[in-house]
Amino acid sequence: MRNATPNPLRSFVEFNRTTTTTTTPSLSRDESQTLLNFSLEDAFDYIESYIFFALIILISFVHSDESPVLAKLYSINEQTRGSDIVLTCNVAKGSKPLRFQWFKNGVELSNTGRSTIENKDIFSFFTLRNIDSNDVGNYSSKPILNKFPASEINLSINSSYILPCSISSGSTSIFFEWYKDDHKKLSSTEYKIVIYDTMSSIVFKRLNSNDDTGTYTCNARNVHGTDSITTKLVIQDAPRISKLFSTELNQSEGSVLNIPCSVISGSTPLSFKWFKNEQELLRHRNPELSYQIKTDNFLSFLTISKLKAADSGNYSCIKNGKEKLKPDQIRNRLWVFVNCFIENETFDSRTKEMMILQSENFAFKCVLSEKFFQSTMKIGIFDSILSWIRFKPQTEMDEKLIPKKRSKIISIPKLEDAYDAGSMNSLECTLIVTEGDSAHTIVNSGISVVNRNKFGIFPLNGKFINVREANKKQIMGNIDIKCLVEILGLKYNMKYTTEESMKSLRYGRLMIMTDQDPDGAHITGLIINFIHYYWPTLIKQNFIERFITPVIKVSNGSSFNHAFYSLAEFKDWKQKTWNSNSYHTRYYKGLAGSSPHEAKEYFLDMKRHRITFRYDNKEDDESIELVFSMEKLEAKKQWLIKAMEERYLKPENGEKQNFLYNPEKQDISFKEFIYKDYSEYYIEDNIRSISIMTDGFKPGQRKVIYFCIQRNDDDANREVKVAQLAALAAEFTSYNHGEKFLMPTIIKMGQNFVGTNNLTLFQTQGQFGLRLNGGSEERLYGGSDESYLKLLVIIRKRLSCMLIK
Repeated sequence: MRNATPNPLRSFVEFNRTTTTTTTPSLSRDESQTLLNFSLEDAFDYIESYIFFALIILISFVHSDESPVLAKLYSINEQTRGSDIVLTCNVAKGSKPLRFQWFKNGVELSNTGRSTIENKDIFSFFTLRNIDSNDVGNYSSKPILNKFPASEINLSINSSYILPCSISSGSTSIFFEWYKDDHKKLSSTEYKIVIYDTMSSIVFKRLNSNDDTGTYTCNARNVHGTDSITTKLVIQDAPRISKLFSTELNQSEGSVLNIPCSVISGSTPLSFKWFKNEQELLRHRNPELSYQIKTDNFLSFLTISKLKAADSGNYSCIKNGKEKLKPDQIRNRLWVFVNCFIENETFDSRTKEMMILQSENFAFKCVLSEKFFQSTMKIGIFDSILSWIRFKPQTEMDEKLIPKKRSKIISIPKLEDAYDAGSMNSLECTLIVTEGDSAHTIVNSGISVVNRNKFGIFPLNGKFINVREANKKQIMGNIDIKCLVEILGLKYNMKYTTEESMKSLRYGRLMIMTDQDPDGAHITGLIINFIHYYWPTLIKQNFIERFITPVIKVSNGSSFNHAFYSLAEFKDWKQKTWNSNSYHTRYYKGLAGSSPHEAKEYFLDMKRHRITFRYDNKEDDESIELVFSMEKLEAKKQWLIKAMEERYLKPENGEKQNFLYNPEKQDISFKEFIYKDYSEYYIEDNIRSISIMTDGFKPGQRKVIYFCIQRNDDDANREVKVAQLAALAAEFTSYNHGEKFLMPTIIKMGQNFVGTNNLTLFQTQGQFGLRLNGGSEERLYGGSDESYLKLLVIIRKRLSCMLIK
C-alpha cells in the first residue's frame, strides 16, 4: 500500500488494492467509472505541478438486486462567501448502476445555473458555485438503483471535464492506452493524459465540439491480458452558418432557383427559418409564393419555382430562431479588473467596499481599445452564452413538465385517481379524459357499475391546443398538458417500446370521452396529436382509446329504439326510411344530455362503446401530420375536398356508405379516424363559418330570421329580450347547439355602426357593441336580458318586432 503525501488543499485519499495476485486487469464500465473527489481547479494544478494524490475507492461489486447502502458523507468545513463547494456521496454496498437524488432541507434539488449534480458509478457529486447565506441548510443524498444507465455523456461546449478510467481488479504493472473513434491513438502531446498506478484520465480544460466529440476507448494491459471500456462524448454546441452561395444572385424570369443554407458546426437537431425582406416565409401567410423548404440535418434548401419580378428581395436563413444577446447575459459571465488611481473618490459606506463616484467625474476618460475587444471575443464567452440560450428553454420545460412516478397524486384538482394507478398493476388502469365538468358528472354516474380500482377520471379545462404549432411558452403554460403528463407518468424524450418502459407509466390506457359530435372529434384529434408529437412510439402500443356515445336516438313507441353514433349514419337511415318523420328523434349535443340511467347502460355495454385506436403503418403517421401540421396546407385542402365528396356525392349516387362506428367494430386505425370522423369537424366548421351565396346567411343567422318571420303579427310587434329570442328560436328551429350560441349571433346582427351589417335587420335599443373595440360582444352576454333591439325584415311583407336585451 502506498500513500501520497497529504496536502491541506486536497482531500487525502488512498487506493485499496491487492498486489499479491497476478490476473488480467478488469476495467470499470461507463456506468461504474471511478470519479475523482476533487475540483477541476485542483486537477489542473495537479497536472502542472505533478503533485501525487490518492483516492478512497469504496466499491463493493454486488451483482444481485440489492438495495444500496450509503457510506458516510464527507464532513464539510466552514466555507467563505463566494467560494465553490463540492459535496460527495457514495455507497458502500449494493447493486449497480445507481443514480442519486440530492435534497436541501427535504426539498429535492436539480441542475441550475449555480448547481450541478453528476452521478458516476457509486459516487455522486453536488457542486454549488458562488455560495452565499441563502445556501445554508441540511443537504442529503439518496441513491436509487438505476437499471438503464446512459450510453453517452452529454457536455456543454467550453466546459471542463475529466474522463476517468480505472481498473476494478487485476495485478500490476498496468499500461494504459487511449483511442478516439476506435483508430486514432491519443498521445500526451495532444491531450492532457494523467496516469497514476491503477488509474488513467483525460483532462479536458475547454471542450470543443469539433475536436472533442467522439468515442473514446481506454485499453489496460499487463503481461496476463488486456481489457477495454468505451465512452461516447457528445458536445452540445450552437450552430454556425456557412456560406454556400454568393450574396447576390441574378436569375432569369421563369427559372428555378435553389438557395442552400448549412452549418459548419453545432449539435443536432437543428431547425431553420427562412426570411424574405425580414418577413418569415410561411406558406399559409404567402399563398401566392411558389416555393418549398426542405431540411436535412445540417442543410436546408429554399426552392423557388417559376421566378418572377415579385420574388426579388433579400433572403436570409436563421438556424434555431433568432438568438439575441442581452447585456445582463454578458455581464453575468464576465469579470473586468481595473487598476487605476481616482482622485476625490466617494464610497457608499465607511468600509469602502463600493465606489459610487460617477465616471463623468473622473479626471480621465477610459477608452477601450479594439485589441481589447478582439481578445475578449476569443475567450469563448459568446459561444457559451449562445449555447446557454439554446438549451435553456428545453431545460426549463423539462424541469417544469417532467414528473416523477407517484402512487398517489393529490395536488391536481378534479382528478379522481384510480386506486391501482402508479402501483404494480398500473398497466391495467385506464385514465378517462372528459370534455369539461358536465361530462365528468356523467362518467361518475356510470362508472359505478365497473371496477373503480382500474379507472381514473380527469376533466379537461377547455379545448386542447395544437402542440405542433405552439411554442414552448404556450406548452409550459397549458395546465391541461402539465396535469395530463403528471397523471399518466409520461417522460419527455422517452421511447415506450418495451414492457419495462410501459411499466413506468401510471396508466396503461388513455380513454378519451368527448361529445360524439364533430367538435368532440376535434378534441379527440388534438389529444392524439399531442401523444403522437411527443411520444410516437406510444401510439403503437394501443395506448389511446375512445369511449363513444350515441349522438342521436330515435324511437317509435316500444317497437323500435335505435341509437346512431354519427350524423352521417342517421342521415343515411333517414333517407332510407319513408316515415322517418313519425319517429321521435332526440339529439344529444353533449354527454350532459344523457341521464344517469343511460350512463350506466353505456358502461355496462363496454364492448360496444370502447373503441381502441390501432396503428397499422406509416399512413397513420402521415394522416395525423397532414391535418395538424401547417406545412402541408395544399395536401390538406385536397384531403378536405375528397372528404366532402365522400359525404355528399355517395348518398346522391346511391352508393353504400361505410360508417366508422359499426356495432361489430372494436378498433379503428388512426387513418380511419382522420378521414371519416375528424374530417366532419372541418366540414361542419366551414358550414357554420361561411355564408351561403343565395341569402348571405350562416345557419344560425338563418334560423333566427326564419323564426322571426314565422311569428304572428301580434308577437311581431311585441318587445322581446335577446335571451328570450335565442331560446325561442333554438326550440322552434331545432337548433342543436343551445341558445347560448345564438345570443352572440343575434347581438352581431343588431350592430349598426360602420363596417358591420350592410342591411339593417334589427333596430337596437341598448348596448350592442362599439366600433371602438371591433364590436366585441363577449362582455354583453351578462346583460342579454336588459337591452332592446327591433327587428325589421322585408320578405313578402314587412315585419317588425322589438327585441329587448
